[in-house]
Amino acid sequence: MIFGILGAFLTAFFAIGGTILWQRKKLHQHLDVKEFLGPKTLILLIPAMLLMWLIPYGIILILPFSLILSIASPAARNAWKDHQQTRLVFISLFLVTLLFTSMLPVGQPRSPAGWGEPMFTENPNAPLFPASEQHTWLLASISSPLDAVIIQSMVLRVPYQYSPMYASTSMLQISSLFGLEQGRLEQAILLLDERVSTNLDPDEMNLDPLLVESKHMYPTNAGQVELDVRVFDLRSLALGIDPKGGKVGHVVIVADSRWGGEVDMLVIVRPVTHSEIDTDPFAERYVGQWLDT
Repeated sequence: MIFGILGAFLTAFFAIGGTILWQRKKLHQHLDVKEFLGPKTLILLIPAMLLMWLIPYGIILILPFSLILSIASPAARNAWKDHQQTRLVFISLFLVTLLFTSMLPVGQPRSPAGWGEPMFTENPNAPLFPASEQHTWLLASISSPLDAVIIQSMVLRVPYQYSPMYASTSMLQISSLFGLEQGRLEQAILLLDERVSTNLDPDEMNLDPLLVESKHMYPTNAGQVELDVRVFDLRSLALGIDPKGGKVGHVVIVADSRWGGEVDMLVIVRPVTHSEIDTDPFAERYVGQWLDT
């Protein structure tokens, strides 16, 4: 939360301050701060930035909507002609600063005591952007070695909004759109390979999404909690005759939002031999323990 507030302050400070400084040095203009982007723009700008704390998808919706409003009338279009350079500088500085603040530290991942100490507390395959923290466990039973489970608990910064509303939904959508899950799973795939011994190559793995509900009610000690969820078959393109690859595992990803631009995410990877895949396809057992932490 504290770093979300800091990120919002830094974004506003550098975007507004940098634009005013550029305006005075390059254009030799000393306009009233209230009108540095045009008449009444500061009055409209402050509520727009506060909306990042209130509405889903944050800047993804606010920026295009603000641009549409800024050309909605003849007077607004004339203001663009008079302040085009300054507004483009402001938008550029705002987006660049937002990009850098997305690398501010995040909180610690949820770590249920019953899982013991994590095997890894970082993921070398995780991208630098946005900032994240990740813990990884390998839960295995001596009596049931085929029921091993790889669990990754992580916290990711959401760079485009500070509100928790739909932050987990949008983060999962963006991750799927750009295939970000694959990179973070490499560590889990290597651990899975140790259990199934089929020489799995992370570069030849495919996440095949299953047509299941996008939200699921998970039981906890405090009652039912609804979370965003994605379920995949984990397939190896080097195995089997199916173009999608041979099935080697089952992946469940759930996400929960925090205030301040952070999302908690849990990834459960089970080998195809796991006895609970059919009886517990949404991994309620492990997600419940995670939520109760």
